[in-house]
Amino acid sequence: MTWNGSWYCRAGNKGSILILALWVIFLLALLAVAVGAHIDGRLTAARRMEQRMIGYYAARSGVERSLFILGQDTNRWDAMTEPWADSRKDFSNVVCGTGVYSVFYAYDLAEGGKGTNFGIWDEQCRIDLNKAVEGVLASLLVEPGGMDPETALKVAKAVKIAGAKPAANSVGQQMDNVWIDSRLQSGPFKSIAEVRWVKGMTDETLEKIKDYVTVHGDRRVNLNTAGTVVMRALLKQAGGGKSDGVESLIRKILQFRQSGGIFKAYRGNGLAEALGADARLTAGEQNLINGLDHSSVDVASRHFRGHVEGSPASCVGESRKIDFIWDSNHHKIEFWHEE
Repeated sequence: MTWNGSWYCRAGNKGSILILALWVIFLLALLAVAVGAHIDGRLTAARRMEQRMIGYYAARSGVERSLFILGQDTNRWDAMTEPWADSRKDFSNVVCGTGVYSVFYAYDLAEGGKGTNFGIWDEQCRIDLNKAVEGVLASLLVEPGGMDPETALKVAKAVKIAGAKPAANSVGQQMDNVWIDSRLQSGPFKSIAEVRWVKGMTDETLEKIKDYVTVHGDRRVNLNTAGTVVMRALLKQAGGGKSDGVESLIRKILQFRQSGGIFKAYRGNGLAEALGADARLTAGEQNLINGLDHSSVDVASRHFRGHVEGSPASCVGESRKIDFIWDSNHHKIEFWHEE
């Protein structure tokens, strides 16, 4: 056999070029994978942002719809049977463009537990920390707050003073063994969390009462919308701190409301007349109704709270949430929180 050196060199060169070409192809493939992953990540982020925007604007549509329907209300009373408070057609999984929204809240049932209404609810179903009667607030601090009655009265008094623009020398001073912290600014509470600076109030107590109090309400609680805990505080105040007849009267009021009943007056014997003869009020229950402080109760409201959740109609992507409080007298948003 004759050795051909030139052929060997040419064959070697071709082999090197092939290997180099394979490496180039491999590197290009890696680059393509990296670029693809980068683009895919960007596209995923863009899609997620688009879904969040769709959810957000769907939730905003739910807010606007809520305020529009509330604006049509001309009654002299406000109850959970009205269109703004209970309408699946207007507030349950409503399609809006490429989004969908729901507006809803939970309420107490006469038989115990919770029900769900689709609509907004009344902020004046809660006790206003800035304007509450001391005895009513003290009852709430005892149950469910967990305070002993004596301490509850002192803290309720301090809360009342702290929320009513105290004089400069009141802040940071001792009052009936309860201190108002100097870090608490004078003037009404702007948020529930501020009441924590009233000494005697604890984080544990505030956590237990936070769902039953507000700083965006009124001194008067709406008897058409108040829940079990708030009504208990009102009726115990009416009964001088006694519990006789309180639970049975609460149950009868809730049954009356669940059957579509509405209190249209609270003065005189308006509440008993609305409940009717079928309620068979006991003497103790009648005494509680008569003992209600008319400055603490009402059958109408001016502050309303909404919880709205919006998401893409395709059900792909997380929901966006908006909580707001509306002052219907001044036609303005008093509270707004987005998630």
